[in-house]
Amino acid sequence: MRRLSAHVHRWTGITIGVACAYLALTGAWVLIKPQLNATVSPYLQTTSTCQRPASVDLIAASAHRIHSASPIESVWVMGNPSSSVIVRFTDQVQGYFDPCTGQLIAMHSRWSSFFGAAEYIHRLRFMGERAGSLLGGAIALATCLLLVALGLFTWWPRRLAAWPASLKVNSALNGRARLRNRHSVTGVFVAPILLAITVAGSFMAFDPDKRVLNAILGSASIEWPAAQSAGSRGPPAIDSALANAAGVFHSRPLLTTVQYQPKDGVVEITAIESETRNPRGLSFVFADARSGKTLEYIPYAKTPASERAYAWLLSLHLGLVGGLAGQVSTFLALLGLLYLFYSGVRSFTIRKRPPAAPLSSRKFVRMLVHDVSDISQGVKRFTLVPADNAQLSESTPGAHVSVMVANGLVRQYSLCNGPEDIDRFVLAVKMDEGGRGGSRAMHDLEPGQCVFVGQPRNNFKLVHTQQKSLLLAAGIGITPIISMVRYLKAGSMPFELHYFGRSVGSLPFVDDLRQTCGTREFSLHVGLSREEVGEKIQALMKSISRGAHAYVCGPSGFIAKAEACAASAGLPKPHFHREFFSNDLLAIATLGSPFSVTLARSGGVLLVGPDESLLSALNRHGIKVDSSCEQGLCGSCAVGVLSGDIDHRDLVLSDAEKSRGDRIIACVSRCRGKLTLDL
Repeated sequence: MRRLSAHVHRWTGITIGVACAYLALTGAWVLIKPQLNATVSPYLQTTSTCQRPASVDLIAASAHRIHSASPIESVWVMGNPSSSVIVRFTDQVQGYFDPCTGQLIAMHSRWSSFFGAAEYIHRLRFMGERAGSLLGGAIALATCLLLVALGLFTWWPRRLAAWPASLKVNSALNGRARLRNRHSVTGVFVAPILLAITVAGSFMAFDPDKRVLNAILGSASIEWPAAQSAGSRGPPAIDSALANAAGVFHSRPLLTTVQYQPKDGVVEITAIESETRNPRGLSFVFADARSGKTLEYIPYAKTPASERAYAWLLSLHLGLVGGLAGQVSTFLALLGLLYLFYSGVRSFTIRKRPPAAPLSSRKFVRMLVHDVSDISQGVKRFTLVPADNAQLSESTPGAHVSVMVANGLVRQYSLCNGPEDIDRFVLAVKMDEGGRGGSRAMHDLEPGQCVFVGQPRNNFKLVHTQQKSLLLAAGIGITPIISMVRYLKAGSMPFELHYFGRSVGSLPFVDDLRQTCGTREFSLHVGLSREEVGEKIQALMKSISRGAHAYVCGPSGFIAKAEACAASAGLPKPHFHREFFSNDLLAIATLGSPFSVTLARSGGVLLVGPDESLLSALNRHGIKVDSSCEQGLCGSCAVGVLSGDIDHRDLVLSDAEKSRGDRIIACVSRCRGKLTLDL
């Protein structure tokens, strides 16, 4: 159910999110009108203060002469005596008049000003007054109710302990998980405000006559009193009506509106009295249109319940409840709605974006097998050149490439390139009869055949220094080392290579190394016992100069011995570099206690059993992660970690990278307890 609600919520947000953002943006635009109107159009709002204001009757008569094409709808007299008098016509044209002289300041359409245009767009008035109100109200109400309801249901923590975390911004997250966290927290805080202002706005859109409120509250509408001079003709006596109304108001009005067109000889005067707590709570005065005599005064407190409720809804929708703080809160909530739209769509597009394709389906460079030669017992050298004039990426000493061979197998092999090999890749592959088929497929290749090769990657980088580098290789471990030798030799940098093996015939590149290196640079050690190899490595590590670097490649036992000797000799860890070709921990990669995995982006939880790898568990749940060697050697299946005690069993991450705990090699490494992934 929760997954279904999340799906509906997501698609609902995409479908009507644009309309939602539209209303929020224009609503925020209108909301700041009271503060910025005086700055945007000060000449329209405020004039000089005078002791004796001009006659409103004369202003109305002047307005009628200037714009005789349409009847006057209302006259707006502000509480501030320096504020201009606004005369609004039924065709939505309005004029601004100087309250002292009665002269016209400006006249334009109500919708043509800076904030008028915003209100015109916000209320969809371009669709017609009634149609725009109904459509805008329907969109706003449907959007808010559906998104808030489904959003809260999707977010709602099912456990009490999860509540504090669900209300906080988690700075440790990144990517889609970061967006989801901020989307959820923002939604929780803005949802109540958005719901309130939307419901309030919907009442105004659907029920301008307050009939629904009357029915709900059991209230009646305000009845107009009978006029004393209903049959008389002529313009209403606005000045007299205002003067008489001022005598009955309890306090000085903040805003007075005169409905100019009399109904049955009665002028309606509405005012916001300063003592009224409701920012849009109106008091009513009805006056005789001919004489201006007050017929009835209805203070806000005695208006029908539906009138007061409507005023509160209007105040709430305009962000006026709570004063400046309420207006700021409403403005921020509208901006929050825009952020919810952005983060929701962004999170959805990230989720829908195809995950990184498995290594086997990536676009590799198509290369031709140019040459194949036997260089030692069971070892072949392959020279690959790009097909179709493809451009090769530059390789660096110690780099390796992924090769896609028969049946979709992908294996990693070190490059033996020298600095001159800019248009080819040189590989050396030893046949492994007990392997998983990669070496067999490579040895079956013949000149003229095609293979697909990935771009070079380097986890075994050569540090350029003037100190003499110590290079140790055993067996096929010479493949990345010979590349280093060629670069060091070309750069005239000092080095010392020691090559270990059972016999000369089993070691590739011996002749090449003898031609490339001098007698002091290259030493061959064959037929030594394990103890003798250890003693030799120990002596070499003790002889290394301060600040030099050591590079080791070969079987894992050989590397482990070299690493121990380097540590006992005091060689700093950052100066010891190694490259593995096999992982002895692979046999125990799927041995251990089960652990749970939380997927921060999607919110899913899965269990990794004691007899399966994290990579297998992710694949079992339909979560595709790049993988290649599946031995913890290449780093293709590295996944971001947000939290968890990682049991690192890979041979690709450095000690510093492992200590950070922000990545796990999914094919071999495990976790002690709970693991949270950035997936």
